[in-house]
Amino acid sequence: NRELIEILVNDEFYNTTFAALEYEIESNKKINHRSYFKEIAQFKNILNIEDEEVIKRIHINHRLAYLRDTAIGRFIEELPYMNINIIIQTNNAFIIQFFFDNNSYLEKLISNLRKTDLSENDIIDNLQFVLELISCMKEFQQKRVQFHETLVELGFLDTIEILLQKTSENKMLKNAIIEILVDILSYVPYLFKEHIMIKSSENETPSSVSNLLF
Repeated sequence: NRELIEILVNDEFYNTTFAALEYEIESNKKINHRSYFKEIAQFKNILNIEDEEVIKRIHINHRLAYLRDTAIGRFIEELPYMNINIIIQTNNAFIIQFFFDNNSYLEKLISNLRKTDLSENDIIDNLQFVLELISCMKEFQQKRVQFHETLVELGFLDTIEILLQKTSENKMLKNAIIEILVDILSYVPYLFKEHIMIKSSENETPSSVSNLLF
């Protein structure tokens, strides 16, 4: 039952739910699911999102993914697996629409990446946020196109150019940039090509974005 599943992982009951799942009768072994949420999992609200419903759904999706893939991953049956995925997909649709309706958060993200005093760890956090949003859209391909169109329109590719010119050889940072650029290239190649052409004509040399990819 989807409603019951959501209740079991909401703010009030998730700790009890995962406590019960720590004891495996067959193996007589305890798995510390609660310590994962307390000590390892970290929610980074890098854009200071204030909408409580969005925050709630983000938390629920994280717990559901852990429930599906880890806590009951070895013995989950088809129906609960399907219901968990439906809840996650429904929440993803809500989260995606929130950011489409509130472009100011995406503008803030790009503004963050342009800050000259931003540490590499903070840059990575902002880029990982973009990758999380892209992951939310895997079931919504048209939304993915629209998302990349919005990013490019807000100056994301120009921002990446700036980052590539000033950042060190941080592998995690460059991998995050490449992953996002490949996704943009896959879904809105016309905008990517237009950006490369403009930069090449301005500088008479290939842009740092095209150098990174090719």
